[in-house]
Amino acid sequence: MLLRTLLQQELMKSGLLTYKGYMLPGLAHDAAVLDRTLTLFDQALALVGRVERENSFARHLEILPIN
Repeated sequence: MLLRTLLQQELMKSGLLTYKGYMLPGLAHDAAVLDRTLTLFDQALALVGRVERENSFARHLEILPIN
């Protein structure tokens, strides 16, 4: 739950909204939007991986998971 919460937090901070981390692309999304989306996911996932390795969730989570 912490991993998903951190991923969603970082994506939202970048202006990318997802549904539980899932992308819902449509025909209105062109190649540039999809490329930007992939870049944002790469950045967020890199941070999530680092935080997991360091076990430093408390320092990085700005929102709390809902149980």
